[in-house]
Order: sequence, then C-alpha cells, then structure tokens
Amino acid sequence: MKIHPHHDLIIAYLEDKVIQYKSFTDWVDIPTLTAFGGSLPPFHHNTEYRLKPVVKPSVKFKLKARMVGKDIVVRTSEHWENDNVEFEFDGNTQELILVNKL
Repeated sequence: MKIHPHHDLIIAYLEDKVIQYKSFTDWVDIPTLTAFGGSLPPFHHNTEYRLKPVVKPSVKFKLKARMVGKDIVVRTSEHWENDNVEFEFDGNTQELILVNKL
C-alpha cells in the first residue's frame, strides 16, 4: 500500500494543528479541522505544505560589560555598577540580533 506524500501533515491536521500551504512566495494558513467544520482539505500531491512554525519571542538580557568601539568587553563588575549593555537574541535561531549600550 502506497502512503500519501503528505501523510504526516494530514495526521497533524487531524490532530487540529495549523498547516500551511505555499502560494507562490507566501505561506497561507489552512483553517484548522475544528474551524473548517470537520472537512479535510485536498492535500494535492503537487502543492507544498508544512506545519506552521512556532515563532518564539526574542530574548533580552543585560550584562555588566563595556563597549570599546564595536568590541564588547565583559568584566567583573563592582557591586555599585549597573548592567550597562543589553543583548537581544532571536528566539528561534538564538542568533544575536542587537547589542545596545544602556
């Protein structure tokens, strides 16, 4: 028996997860099973589908450091010093996206 090429996504859809299909350059949400009234979308063989990615918020934290030009020097701070450099990381990729001197 041949399994449908979108088998895993069809199962995810039946579990009421949000599935998207590729429309030219954009990803479009397919209404969930509950919202769609219990009907199954066509899941065409030649259409690209995916689970809708979860977008995690960016993460910010402050650190006692000093900026020398574009370099960041982390140091042991004295108890009276404040955090003076803020870092922001992308929640999905964990890449550094912003360094801000406070």
